[in-house]
Amino acid sequence: MHLDLKDEKWSLMEEILPTLNLLKIANTLVCGEKYVTISDVLSIVVALFDKFSNDSEDDSAVLKNFKNALITGLNTRFINKIEESNNLYLKTMAVDPRFKDINFFFVTFELRQKIYADICEEIKSNKNREQPHLDPEYKNAEVGEEKKQKQRCEEKMKTNKKELQELFGSISESEEQV
Repeated sequence: MHLDLKDEKWSLMEEILPTLNLLKIANTLVCGEKYVTISDVLSIVVALFDKFSNDSEDDSAVLKNFKNALITGLNTRFINKIEESNNLYLKTMAVDPRFKDINFFFVTFELRQKIYADICEEIKSNKNREQPHLDPEYKNAEVGEEKKQKQRCEEKMKTNKKELQELFGSISESEEQV
């Protein structure tokens, strides 16, 4: 099979490529296997929403339609569901120490208080349950292996820092100034 694309198709692909790159970065960030990523999902979604909402005068109609379709998808899957207090993304964000000083930039004070109350209630109800026994091999794991795993995670996080700066841009810059 031979692809013979005309110049306008190539230029259209070049125009869409930066938007696709942002999606690739977001996907890479939330697909970590060695570290927790669920608490990052909403902040990444909000960053994508902000990036896609900013149309340039130079954007073609196709790119604008593409961005609008992405915004609609983000709204349907995430933004419109933020008001649900049982939202797992919000609960994980609420207990993540990295977000302790962030004012949940898209959540009302009342909903935030409800999320914390729900988390406390879940903790109370789980205290009465029987706790699973740890695997003896896990208990006897070598300290050296734990250090290696921690080191691998730290290296991955350093790699992700560049991607986070590209995705969050101004948010990262404002945090560095504080």
